[in-house]
Amino acid sequence: MFSMTRIRAELSQAWRESWPLMATVSLMLPAVAIALLGLLFDPRTITGAPAWLKPLKFALSTIIYAGSLAWLLRYLTVWPRLTRAAAWITATALVVEIALIYLQAARGTMSHFNRTSPFDMAVFGIMGGMIALLWIASVTLALASFKQAFENAAWGWVLRLGLLVTVAGSAMGGLMLPPGAEQTVSGTPVSGGHTVGAPDGTPGLPLVNWSRTHGDLRIPHFLGLHGLQAIPLIALAISRKRRLRTSTAVAVTVSYVSLIAILLVQALAGQSVADPGRAATVALAVWAIASAATIWWLRLTGHTDRPASAPRREHGATFTQARAL
Repeated sequence: MFSMTRIRAELSQAWRESWPLMATVSLMLPAVAIALLGLLFDPRTITGAPAWLKPLKFALSTIIYAGSLAWLLRYLTVWPRLTRAAAWITATALVVEIALIYLQAARGTMSHFNRTSPFDMAVFGIMGGMIALLWIASVTLALASFKQAFENAAWGWVLRLGLLVTVAGSAMGGLMLPPGAEQTVSGTPVSGGHTVGAPDGTPGLPLVNWSRTHGDLRIPHFLGLHGLQAIPLIALAISRKRRLRTSTAVAVTVSYVSLIAILLVQALAGQSVADPGRAATVALAVWAIASAATIWWLRLTGHTDRPASAPRREHGATFTQARAL
């Protein structure tokens, strides 16, 4: 485990190298507190969910995303001006998006898909622009990762593949934009949505509020967005006390993407993740068995691998430090 001295050193380095992203993380901490207070004292609901639940989820997601990018930039030394610009764009876009989500929550109205008034349409339009900028920035960093030469090739592929999944997961949000058949009527206050087979606002699962009765595109979108965090963590967990291999990075990515694909098809079919149909159940069972067998095989064939090498510096961070983050 990290000592407090090591944690302070890591945070200090992150602030020096990626201060716009770390400033974004810092801004989200009071934002989380505000959302929690809203959940406690504001009884209003928006599309069937507590008004401050979405702001809380987005603020927490932003902390994870911005913090992960600040850590990732330690490994990218190519295209320094371009990667710094991508960090600035990401930080700015995230702050603007979160500010608008909080503004709409305070007003007691939807932040997404809202065309109730010209002001609401402008808010969603600005958010759409920020999301587009975020996607362009993530594509830029993904391209930079393929240009970057990594001292540890397997770790390089973990980061590259994690970024690619994040890029794809972000683009998946576009599936929520087309209006439903009932929304094409002039004057309808909502255009688009995340629920498939019903308007947004159906009963949701605890905490995440994903639909319990219909398909929900937020699920594969969420998993895709956080591929940058999930894939490295899973790969490192599988390779614990063993040398991380490129085959592990590829296997983890294939498994993770397969799960996203299954959940996406299930959502598009209008099925809730809490009540999958027969085809989705079979697909999930096959995925679980295949993934478990692959993990077992990777662990078995890795038993002759040499242990992870001693800490070594790799573009501003050690591989051992990366395992601990």
